[in-house]
Amino acid sequence: FDVGASFGTETLYAALKPNGPIKIVSFDLCLQSSFNLSYNINLNNITNVDQYFIALLDEFKLIPFAIPSNYHFVKGKETYHSIPFNTLSLSMDQFIEMSRIFPDYIRIDVDGAEQEIILGMTNTAKNKRLKSVVVEVSDNSESAITEFFEKAGFKIEFERRFDDGKTFYKNIIFTRK
Repeated sequence: FDVGASFGTETLYAALKPNGPIKIVSFDLCLQSSFNLSYNINLNNITNVDQYFIALLDEFKLIPFAIPSNYHFVKGKETYHSIPFNTLSLSMDQFIEMSRIFPDYIRIDVDGAEQEIILGMTNTAKNKRLKSVVVEVSDNSESAITEFFEKAGFKIEFERRFDDGKTFYKNIIFTRK
């Protein structure tokens, strides 16, 4: 699963890798990025990617969401103004129950919603078929996410911190003990 796939760099690498995954499932809520990923999938004749334009969070609910316009200048609008819309979310556990697709590996890069996603994957994390999870965390979410995965039987395999004085995040790879 590629949660927060954006335009799909990791999804496409995995899909085109020799002897790579049988199926990749990507999730993202950015309209432009999701379109670009769909277009790349089509251009490259990739058949092993399922793409979902849906929010994975902690439960089934309606949520307000906003994405940047990605346009530098539109008369009468702020630069990179936000475009709001409403969407549905469901938990990863609910998605798996509905789709009958279970991940071996999960990548989560969602810039702030990682804790809510983790809360919605309790059953997924306990299932021994899940081998590894990569999560981009912030200072606010790191300890809770680490504790969640350790309780589910994972250990930290690798971590890399990025800190330029203004922005901090860390990528952590959890693997099954």
